[in-house]
Amino acid sequence: MPLRLAIAILVLVLGGCATETRILTPPLMSRIPGATTSGEYERTTKPGEQQAVQASEKTLLEKPDGSKYMVAHNGRELMLNILKCFEDELPELFVRDVLCSVTKAEYADRGLDPVEAYHTLRKRRADIMLLFERIPGGEFTPGMLVKTVGRNMFRLELTGKFTSGLPYTGMDMMYENGNYRLRWFLGR
Repeated sequence: MPLRLAIAILVLVLGGCATETRILTPPLMSRIPGATTSGEYERTTKPGEQQAVQASEKTLLEKPDGSKYMVAHNGRELMLNILKCFEDELPELFVRDVLCSVTKAEYADRGLDPVEAYHTLRKRRADIMLLFERIPGGEFTPGMLVKTVGRNMFRLELTGKFTSGLPYTGMDMMYENGNYRLRWFLGR
């Protein structure tokens, strides 16, 4: 057998000898109303497989001049930004870095200040939290329906049993200037 062929076979065989990583996770459907579990479940992942959403968790950043801004490279980070604005009472940051330009323009067209969007949604924070608990990974949550609904606009939506007891079943988001921005939530 030629030396090159032997080396190629050796590389392929050794490459396939990677071990599996075992992680303990709660059952996928454990947050559905009425669901029961019987303890911890084990899930195996293949080497290199993404185990969970890898959001930077640091979505509120600071510029050299001390001003703050938010980034959202995926739906989960957008969700984190929404919650951060609610928790820290940051309506101006919400309007500037979380709300999409289309929604801001709609508010302005109706003669309303876009900061009203913040106040409207903050009053519904408990309903938004129910949704976010069902989709902890944003668009990476298993069973999440993601579809394009317009130019640079995407819908994250739960369907079927997953929506039981939810006032909001998903959210629309737009990709603007390198970040995802909230269009609005999908109600029943």
